[in-house]
Amino acid sequence: MEENSTLDLREQEVRKHPDNAHAMLALGKEYLSAERYDDAARTLRRYLALPTALWKEERCKCMQQLAECYTRLGNRTEAERWHLRSCAEAPQNPSPWTNAARFYAETEAWEMVAALSARAVSMLGQTEKEQDISLPYALLSLAFYSTGRKGDAEAILGKACALFPQNIQLQESLRRFPHFVSNPECQIYWQSDGPDTVVQTR
Repeated sequence: MEENSTLDLREQEVRKHPDNAHAMLALGKEYLSAERYDDAARTLRRYLALPTALWKEERCKCMQQLAECYTRLGNRTEAERWHLRSCAEAPQNPSPWTNAARFYAETEAWEMVAALSARAVSMLGQTEKEQDISLPYALLSLAFYSTGRKGDAEAILGKACALFPQNIQLQESLRRFPHFVSNPECQIYWQSDGPDTVVQTR
């Protein structure tokens, strides 16, 4: 009941103020949360078309949510397009690169996973949350291992552990290597319900 009430309020706000970028984005997020993916995709695209939707970080997040919508709708071509657009929109943000890498990992496109996760890793700092740090390193290690670069796979985890010694997930990943990357259990590091629950470093 509360979820429907919130959605109704968001819809009313957009009807009253159709040019309000904040209201449009909030409605798109609410549709996504309600699993109304067609409505979410349409609304998020309307947000991007508004002349007041100028903040690149917010536009990047919106594009990641669009990618999630199209993934849920089974349209991986559109999902891929929006993942790549999100990377271009905020190229200094590790989040879109990590989420795009996760997207390609689902179809075992390991060269793309390696390239995208390596870009994300290169931008990580000391301020990200623990999972935000461990996921791109886990993806890069998985990509290396899956393309026969087992030494590099272990080395990247070792490097990550040295840089972030307090990160429990990374330490555990290295301790269990190579079981970590050779067992389907490792998929927990890159499978999730979408960008809101995976990697948001801003």
